[in-house]
Amino acid sequence: MDIDTYKKLKDVPPGAIIQVWGHSWFGNLIRWYQGWQTGVSNLPNHSAIYIGSGDNSIIEANLKVELTRINKYFNDRHKVSALIFKEMTVGQLQVIKSNAYSSLGKPYDWRGILAFISKNFSESKYANYCSELVARCYMWARINISGTPWPDNPANSPKISPGDIYLWTIKNEQWYIRDIWTGQDWKK
Repeated sequence: MDIDTYKKLKDVPPGAIIQVWGHSWFGNLIRWYQGWQTGVSNLPNHSAIYIGSGDNSIIEANLKVELTRINKYFNDRHKVSALIFKEMTVGQLQVIKSNAYSSLGKPYDWRGILAFISKNFSESKYANYCSELVARCYMWARINISGTPWPDNPANSPKISPGDIYLWTIKNEQWYIRDIWTGQDWKK
């Protein structure tokens, strides 16, 4: 790991939710839709789980669920923050990581994305979009990241966007946010 990456990530604990403000056409579409739904502009449009295993790995759903490196978001086209749950236990972290690793290779949940627009589509428990992956892993660990009631089975996660996760955590005292670029914390 290079020194700049180390400095940016040294205080980000494994299990943190990575939030990305990207500028691809699809990312801009997600941000526009979230703003239209919530009335809040400039919400993050991508979520991932920080694994933190020395090589700055994240598990994220892009075209499929994959293990990648967070460094790809360290450029002038992205803003990156970490949402950190203050009271995460070792057991909860193990559940989050285990569920994230068991999702590797699953396809992207295009039907789930369509579910935001049309109530005629439903999410698939065999596929994930980015914030759905994060929500499921955290629900299995019994950490609520959306303020919605618990489903009977965390495999049936509620429809949730990166912006929903962000808006819930900034209101909840059990969370704080670290700007990965500056290392500054909000709400610690």
